[in-house]
Formats: sequence, C-alpha cells, structure tokens
Amino acid sequence: MSTYQDASEPINELFEQVKTILLQTWTETGFGHIEIDSERIRQDKVAVTLKGSTYYRYVIRQTDIEQCAPPESDSCHDHSS
Repeated sequence: MSTYQDASEPINELFEQVKTILLQTWTETGFGHIEIDSERIRQDKVAVTLKGSTYYRYVIRQTDIEQCAPPESDSCHDHSS
C-alpha cells in the first residue's frame, strides 16, 4: 500500500510515522525494519519514502528543512585557540 502526502508539517509527520511503525513492530513481534529513501525531486523539494509494512511518501519543501535544521554555530568555524 502506498500513500502520497504533501502536508504542511511533513518533517514532524515523517518522524511521527517512524515512531508509529517502530512501536507497532515492537508491540506485534519485535522483528522488522524500516527503510528510508530520500531524493531531491526539485530544487526546493525532497521526497522521502518510508518503507515498512506500509509505504508512506512525504514531500518536504526546502523551507521546511531550513526551519527544522539546527542553526549553524559560529563556534564551528572559529579556529582561534
């Protein structure tokens, strides 16, 4: 079964779906796997497909990624020690 989702908060939904799949697997048998495929389908969008017993596809806008990514710290670039 495959579903396509272009939601307003796809990154949070993607992580919630991973959590749901893992909890379902652990509850039922304890055995299983999740496969995650990610591909840039346009300059401003990334398609992420979660594969478990059911497939889920999320399309994530570049702006979603920028909002969820941790900010770069200036200390990472500070080599004066």
